[in-house]
Amino acid sequence: MPRWRGREEWLTKQLTDYRIVRFEWGDKSNALTLGLLPDVESRWGPTGPPPLDLQVDRFASLDGLLLLLLLYRDAQDAAHTHLADRLRNALLGAASRVGDLYLSCREAMDTWQLLIESRMVAWSPRVQPNADDLGRAESELRSEQDEAIKPRGTRGPVAPEKLKLNTRCERRWRRRVWVRACCLHLIQREPAEADFDYQTASPLFEWLIANRSLIKAHQAHAIDLLLDCNDGPSPALEPLIMPKDIYERRHRPVVSEEQWEIFGHRSIYDVIPIVER
Repeated sequence: MPRWRGREEWLTKQLTDYRIVRFEWGDKSNALTLGLLPDVESRWGPTGPPPLDLQVDRFASLDGLLLLLLLYRDAQDAAHTHLADRLRNALLGAASRVGDLYLSCREAMDTWQLLIESRMVAWSPRVQPNADDLGRAESELRSEQDEAIKPRGTRGPVAPEKLKLNTRCERRWRRRVWVRACCLHLIQREPAEADFDYQTASPLFEWLIANRSLIKAHQAHAIDLLLDCNDGPSPALEPLIMPKDIYERRHRPVVSEEQWEIFGHRSIYDVIPIVER
């Protein structure tokens, strides 16, 4: 997706407004090491990370759609599949919700659906519906036209076969059929299998992200101490300062037999200094 001036600032603001954080695997590893999350084999357990809140009504605005689109493309570019698929579904749902809220004409909704399918969730600017799609589209539009309630005193819509060729009404009818056919053609495609760990923001996640560099430095220093590899002077590292509610979540992480043997029956958890605030 093209980058525009101020894109990163806009994205940062939107992520904050929608309470979303980009949570890297290193952050999860840090949380496990510090005893803040259950072991990964327990599938995070009841105190694990909250699911990303992708309720479509939260994103039923142009800013919301653009944010979902950026996150979805980001996930695809990173070749992650699990969350990209969720983001795609959320994008489709939010875009449809925008159409329901702001578009009352079925013709406009068809055009909006075509934009969603060919410009947002996928890039298919040269979509070409086949003859079956065109036939289905015309049949659907004729049925809708027949079912339309004719207001008293009006003539009602003119049958397509009675329209004169190359008139404004006939060209509009052909466009409506083509747009509906494109929509029918695109929604038949298999959804892209595109896992990117965007998470709903929480105090724990925000603390882990804000202290990512310091945690990494403490881990490297702790490993040197446990392996007795620290020949030079010890680095002057400030202790990790945890808010009380996060500190109280700590519990000793599961340590494998191999780690016990390597570190002499000690763990990084015992070495990294942590202060409760």
